[in-house]
Amino acid sequence: MPDLTAFNHFIYKAPLQLYEPEPEGPPWCPSARLLVEHAEELTRWVSQHITPDTIRHGLSLLQDAYWELYDRETDTHRRDERHADHPCLHEALRESRKALLNLKFKGRIQDFMPGPVTLPAPTTHRVIEAEPEPFDELPGIFSEGSELA
Repeated sequence: MPDLTAFNHFIYKAPLQLYEPEPEGPPWCPSARLLVEHAEELTRWVSQHITPDTIRHGLSLLQDAYWELYDRETDTHRRDERHADHPCLHEALRESRKALLNLKFKGRIQDFMPGPVTLPAPTTHRVIEAEPEPFDELPGIFSEGSELA
C-alpha cells in the first residue's frame, strides 16, 4: 500500500484552495434569524431530556414563535417557497422543525416506548334501580297496539 502522507498533506493543507468552503447556512433576514436563534435554544433545551413530550412541546413553542413573527412580516417574507421570491421565514421554520424532530434519533429508545396500561378500578358503589315511570304513554307517542306504530 502506498504512503499517502504527502498526498493528504497536499489535499488538506495546501495554501491554495480551489473551492470556497460552503457557508454554514443561508443568510437569514432579521425575523428568520430570530426564529432560527429561538429554535437553536429550543433544540438545546429539548436535547437535555429527549422524550416525545419535550419534542412536542418544543415544536409547539417553535410554531408559536413562527406565527408571532409571521404576523410582523410583509408578504415577501412570510409566504412559502411556492408563492414567494424570498421565503426566508418559512424556510427557517422548516429547517428548525427538522432539527427538533431529528432529536428523537438521539434519544433513548425506552423514553419513546408506551407506558404501562392500567385498567380503572371496578366500581364499588351500589347501583340504584330506577322506579317504573308513573305513566303508561305520553300523548303523541304511538304504542305497539296503535294502528300507526
